[in-house]
Amino acid sequence: MNENGFSLVEVLIAIVLLTLVIFPFMDVVTISTKATIDSKKRFKASNYAKELLEEIKLKKFDEKDNKPESEDWSEIGEESSEDSNNGRNNDWNDIDDYDGYTEDGIGIKGLEGNVYDDKFYRKVEVYYVDDDTLEEIGSKSNTKKVIVKCYSVENNEKYIEIIWYSKKSK
Repeated sequence: MNENGFSLVEVLIAIVLLTLVIFPFMDVVTISTKATIDSKKRFKASNYAKELLEEIKLKKFDEKDNKPESEDWSEIGEESSEDSNNGRNNDWNDIDDYDGYTEDGIGIKGLEGNVYDDKFYRKVEVYYVDDDTLEEIGSKSNTKKVIVKCYSVENNEKYIEIIWYSKKSK
């Protein structure tokens, strides 16, 4: 018997052992790759939602910001002079004009109307809420709740939802 080399049986045993050790590591690599990709998507979605929320925060609480005490705030949504065909409009002058805004089927749009990421889209909801409990109410109040959501176009998965409250002092 030759003691200088490996027999075929020894080589096969080594291959089987290596295979048994390598496959679990391949699962770890696959899982970590998926987690990294998902993390990147969540990071982008978070930034897109924050970007739109910051734009909304720059607007007045209401178009009737300097209204007399006896007068009511305006209705939620665009006023008739601000029709934007479901796109952002430079005439939007207050927070609630963004209510119902969506980029579904379009992608993330800049202020100029150009799409700069077609893998995500955003939706905005605006509600009047009770000044103390912050629960949604049908009537007008001095507090508005703004919800900005960012979704994946690929599977309509919601990646992030940011809630912000704006309170107007009396």
